[in-house]
Amino acid sequence: MSPMADGANLPAAAADAKAVQAEQLLGSGEVVILALRPSGWFILFVSFPVLLVFSLLLAAALITEGLPGVPISRDVAISICLLAAGLRLAVALAQWTSRLYVLTNLRVLRVRGLLRVDVFQLPLKKIAQAQVLVTVLDRPLGLGSLFFQTTEGRHEGDWTCLSRPLEVQQIVQDAIRRAR
Repeated sequence: MSPMADGANLPAAAADAKAVQAEQLLGSGEVVILALRPSGWFILFVSFPVLLVFSLLLAAALITEGLPGVPISRDVAISICLLAAGLRLAVALAQWTSRLYVLTNLRVLRVRGLLRVDVFQLPLKKIAQAQVLVTVLDRPLGLGSLFFQTTEGRHEGDWTCLSRPLEVQQIVQDAIRRAR
């Protein structure tokens, strides 16, 4: 069983695309154990502050509509807020598609970034443990984040907004044990 292909229950084409991306990062003798993206909820989570602000602005525009001195009409306010929300969601979607978490037999990687690609990598031999953090918002959705604690006691890197974080943690912990 390949966790890369069926760990996230993705269609075969999406799993194949992730495998190709992950393999481009590999060194000699390195084998991908797991390659995944954050949950689709990532898009809403990173967009939420902007969506909230524009919702409040829209509510204020609708409440003050028709009052003397209000320079903006209801239709213009709705259009501006919907456009801003749509743009934010489009950027979040692009951020989501550019984010990839990879576990190999030698290291963990996090690739992210639209214009400037940031690749975080940490050898498995330097990881003491992988810790799961599940927030109050994550719990009902079955989400969580994975943080890597180094042998020096520092927390480095993270895989955020994971589906089934405890299963992912177990796979990572097994790889860490094998690497020692």
